[in-house]
Amino acid sequence: MKTNTLVILLIALVHISCSSDVSTEQEVKSSVNENIISPDEQQLLSTNYQYDTDWENIKKAILSHDLVTLQAYVNEDNVDPLELLSSCQSDYILNKLTLNSFDDLVVEYIEDEVYLVFYASGAGTIAIYLYQGEKNLYVDYYIIGG
Repeated sequence: MKTNTLVILLIALVHISCSSDVSTEQEVKSSVNENIISPDEQQLLSTNYQYDTDWENIKKAILSHDLVTLQAYVNEDNVDPLELLSSCQSDYILNKLTLNSFDDLVVEYIEDEVYLVFYASGAGTIAIYLYQGEKNLYVDYYIIGG
């Protein structure tokens, strides 16, 4: 009799445990569905934050010596686009720019700000600090070395 009671209690506990797992799984699915971004919100995000495209545009402007395009992507208070173009003319830097993708940029935190940084150090050294603005990625400043 004790064995039968134990078996019944064990089965009851397993059943209760399984049914609570099912409700937890349903609750999780429900909360996930509530947090899905609508297609309109996805479009808005992709339109406002195309930093990878901005980085490609910055690189192309430097590689092709396109001063007009580069001016659109620099903080003119800190960066003279013509000087930046002149600073990036070594073959080493140009090659590094060509090979570098947005995902290769290094994240750095400086005075509570987040920067994406392009580094080329070798035969010509430069660090280009990019800031993720509200509308686009832009060159906030750069450092050249000997």
